[in-house]
Amino acid sequence: MAKLTGEQRQDIRTYARKLILSGKSRRSTEEATKTYSLRRYGVKAVLGHTLASKYFNERAEFIKQKEEARPAPKRRFRLNRGARYDWLIARHFTDDEATRLSHLRNIQQSKGVAEMVEVRRKLWDKFIRRAAYYVSDKGRRDAWRGYLAKWYRDNGYITKKIHKGEKRATIWGWYKDIQKQLPEEDRDDTPRLHDRGFTTRQYVTPALVDWTKSLNSIRGLMERKGRTPELRREERRVLGKIREAKRR
Repeated sequence: MAKLTGEQRQDIRTYARKLILSGKSRRSTEEATKTYSLRRYGVKAVLGHTLASKYFNERAEFIKQKEEARPAPKRRFRLNRGARYDWLIARHFTDDEATRLSHLRNIQQSKGVAEMVEVRRKLWDKFIRRAAYYVSDKGRRDAWRGYLAKWYRDNGYITKKIHKGEKRATIWGWYKDIQKQLPEEDRDDTPRLHDRGFTTRQYVTPALVDWTKSLNSIRGLMERKGRTPELRREERRVLGKIREAKRR
């Protein structure tokens, strides 16, 4: 910032910091700062990498605090499962991930889940640092989901079945991969029962297994033939039978 007094430099830095904390990207901040300094002092001032990094790190910290203070989505779970869901949301798992993974009991004592939490923390910190530079407040949630979707694809945690023409990410693929890497004594039980909505093995009865197979068959037909009124009615009937069997 040649040809500028100390007071003028501080004024330009204050202006740039205000832009960054309001959510402006690096490029937008640089352009706006040059325009501001040229109009006000007749010099195109550049903020510089060191100061820009300092202000964007400050913004990243602000984003972290804001996101951590955001209330979890409202879900009508039983008390214990609701607590597990909230615990996962607070550790930056998405609503869909937390809904599925909250079926597991004792997740806070699970060494496998502890590893997943640590991986997610690192991903979140990395994303926030990038988001502070390039992502607006309005687009941050979509950007986070896209960031996770790419991570799932890169690691091969994608369902083998096709849903509406696309393969979907599955947290159970990640969960099972972590379990395989643990010593036998530290592994949890299979997630397959939990993915069907069963919380422990004692709830799995022959009737539940039969109705679950029927539901999978109906949904397979829906993928091939579409959600016809007849298939939708049959799906509702079978879901009712599954809920009835679980209550017994």
